[in-house]
Order: sequence, then C-alpha cells, then structure tokens
Amino acid sequence: MRRSSSPWAGGRASSCTSVPSTRAAAAFGSLHVASSVTEPGLTKIAEAADYPKIFQLYIHGDWAWTEEKLAQIKAAGYVGLCITVDTAVASHRDRVFVGEWAPPPRTSPNDPKHQASMTWEKLARIKESIGLPLMVK
Repeated sequence: MRRSSSPWAGGRASSCTSVPSTRAAAAFGSLHVASSVTEPGLTKIAEAADYPKIFQLYIHGDWAWTEEKLAQIKAAGYVGLCITVDTAVASHRDRVFVGEWAPPPRTSPNDPKHQASMTWEKLARIKESIGLPLMVK
C-alpha cells in the first residue's frame, strides 16, 4: 500500500502543515503566505525555507498584542504582511466536518472585538509600525 506524504492524508492535518507548504512554495519559486492560525508558529515557518514569505495576521488582541506580533513578524524576516479583516470569528470549514482536523490550540485568548474593530486608521498604524508592504484580505 502506498502512503501519502500529504499533510492532509486521511483527512487529518499534520501539526506542521506550513513547513512543507513553505518549502514547496520556495522550490517552485512561489511566494508563500503563512497564516497566524497555522502551526508550528511564525518563527519556525520562516526558518523552513530561505525564500520570501508574507505573514497573514488575524488581530486577536489589543495594540500591545499587535505590536508584539508585528515585531516578531519583522524579526523572523517576513517580507510583507497581510491583515485579515473579513471575519471576526472562525468560519465553518468542510475539513472540520469530514475529517479529524481541529484548529491548533491558541497561545493567546481570542477576543473577536479586536478583529471586528479594525479601521483604516488602525491599518495605517500597523503599516507604519511594521514598515513592510501591507495587504488587506
């Protein structure tokens, strides 16, 4: 029987799905966008391949929390930032219902009021603070 090396084999995600994705993107010369809700964390994902990466951040905290994350993103060497503003709560995804996948445990409390309170002024403040190209999703 042939075993799949896919992180989604058997409907279950590996705890390190972003590491193989980052390496594959680099191998194909493609820019990778790593999400803040993906394991194993922004530093280990950044170390996975010496190739440009963008970090997608969901705002789950106040300004002090945001500044800390921005500093970590910049220190890890990401070349751009994507701020997700289209949802304040996690959506229902098919992979949750059909497989045994579960979202990774949170390292900080998730307060949806922070994501829901995003404004153009906050985005400008984030862009100024990090000093990297900014995408809004």
